[in-house]
Amino acid sequence: MWSCNVGNNNNNVNESKENERRSLKVEVAKVHHHHHDDHHLLDHHHHYHLLDHHHQDHPRSPPRLPPHSQSPPLPPSRSPPPAPSPPSFDEFLFVQTWPPAFCKVRNTRCINPVPNEFKIHGLWPNKKNSNLEDCTVGEDFDSTKIKKLRRQLELAWPSLKNGFPGDVIGENNKFWSEEWKKHGKCSMIGLTNYFKLALKIYNDINPNLIYILKKAGIKPLLKGVDREIISNAIRAHLNVIPQIRCVLIDNLYYLYEIRVCLTATMKPKFKDCQLE
Repeated sequence: MWSCNVGNNNNNVNESKENERRSLKVEVAKVHHHHHDDHHLLDHHHHYHLLDHHHQDHPRSPPRLPPHSQSPPLPPSRSPPPAPSPPSFDEFLFVQTWPPAFCKVRNTRCINPVPNEFKIHGLWPNKKNSNLEDCTVGEDFDSTKIKKLRRQLELAWPSLKNGFPGDVIGENNKFWSEEWKKHGKCSMIGLTNYFKLALKIYNDINPNLIYILKKAGIKPLLKGVDREIISNAIRAHLNVIPQIRCVLIDNLYYLYEIRVCLTATMKPKFKDCQLE
């Protein structure tokens, strides 16, 4: 896995503020195997009682209606409940995971062989200063709607877990379903468009992040690489500031994720990420 010396420009997974001040060298080791009231509308039956006029010598008067009304008032109509407000967000976070680090930190049974390229973790609508997750609007996950994208998703956005040995389709569907439910629904662009957009962004970052790092001389097994150097290598290629996430394992920080930010539009553009 990649190494990264921890600086102060990004957050780390499972690290305290004190840890952020430390500059620990990170060794990147290659892994070869890894939520109306119905108002109770009373049914008002307006009973208007007409007096029983006995026969008189004068002409019969017309029946008298209640004062202030020429006809019975209509009962109030029942309005439909208001539609839920669509979520709003400030940007997209496009998150890619370095698989060898994922398998090491999760201590889980991973697919074999473990990919040696960065893979999609997710496309996350992001609202500054708050978490935007588990939105209740939007359609449920349906794998048939992304059937034509399956081959591309298997290559770019695979589940790295091997929880159900021999059931790659089931494991991938579970992973994609979780990402759609937790993040994708909040995008308000529909299930199919969401996965299409993630694939487009992944392909727009060309070549894969690993080759961008290698071009800058940052290679697996290289020790003591400052996180700023990793960030600068991505910035030089995409012309934007990324977020670099490292994870602490046995007193060493390992490069875990690289995140890039994009505008919150149907045709998002890369933009600088806020340094956390």
